[in-house]
Amino acid sequence: MDIVLHIGNHKTGSKTLQKHFFLNLKFRKFLGDPYKPGSEIEELFERIKYQDFLSFDSQRAKELFNRLKNSERLDKENNPILISDESLTTPTLGGRMTADPGLIANRIKDLFGDVKILYVIRSQYTMLPSMYSQFVSPEIISQQDFEETIKIHLKNQLNGIMHGLRYDKICSHYKELFGMKNIKVIPYELLVNDPRSYYKEISEFIDEPLDNELIDRFINIRENKRLNKSEIMWRKFSLKYERFRKKNNLKRLSEYTPYFKGNRIELIFKKMFFNKKNNLKIPDEFEKIIHEFFGYSNYRLQEMFGLDLSKYDYPLMNSNIEPDDNIGKFELGGWSVRRY
Repeated sequence: MDIVLHIGNHKTGSKTLQKHFFLNLKFRKFLGDPYKPGSEIEELFERIKYQDFLSFDSQRAKELFNRLKNSERLDKENNPILISDESLTTPTLGGRMTADPGLIANRIKDLFGDVKILYVIRSQYTMLPSMYSQFVSPEIISQQDFEETIKIHLKNQLNGIMHGLRYDKICSHYKELFGMKNIKVIPYELLVNDPRSYYKEISEFIDEPLDNELIDRFINIRENKRLNKSEIMWRKFSLKYERFRKKNNLKRLSEYTPYFKGNRIELIFKKMFFNKKNNLKIPDEFEKIIHEFFGYSNYRLQEMFGLDLSKYDYPLMNSNIEPDDNIGKFELGGWSVRRY
């Protein structure tokens, strides 16, 4: 079966790919994410992603896969398929806990056999602030809370989010399972700096003719942009007002006056504030630690796939020597029972 599986990461333009590029492929059928609610493919990937080792029912997963393989969803005529699901590898700062990424990779191999893997990476310097903005409640988004969150995950040296962003570990495992020629690693920064080359590389990997007219229609679209300060302030205000309204059995403002129907209140609120970006950044005290933590990993990944990550400001430590995994160099405050 000719399948390409896009496995992540979050915050690397996945929604743009899913909504605008993958959905309009001419020679390869695209299947979610999002999947049709209640469908067999949704259940299959829910099991692959979220069940731990003890809960995973391999027989049920195989049954679901065989049903899909013999149906029009995966196409029994063996036509090319592309499946996109960025939750297969990306750690998150909240929400549902996925299974170990190595375990997920093994399940994909056992069920799907030899497939091609598309993996999009992003510099950890910008990935961490972007993930924080997406997964943390807008009520608490701030530079101070971001620094405290980074500190917590730096302490979690046994299974924290930092380990989930060591891309070379994930890619090495997928390479062992599927072979080097079946893995494509592409930096998200290429989409930002040279989107046409980004789509050209993806098109070549998935054996899809490059459609320049299609790309022209969405080349400047960016889904899930980081919230700016006005948007964060609006969300904080609206959440607080909604709690106050319900507590005091008040109606919505739009029910008192038609002027406030739609998003008029939001527009007025945002015009009252300067629409700057929320410039979260890695604190200076952690920059050296993060550079060392990811530098060797990024260098190995660069060597493995012939990338040039230096031009995109990735942490890089030029060495082929594997550093000691010395968890004692950081202050330890216990470890989380959650993987991320």
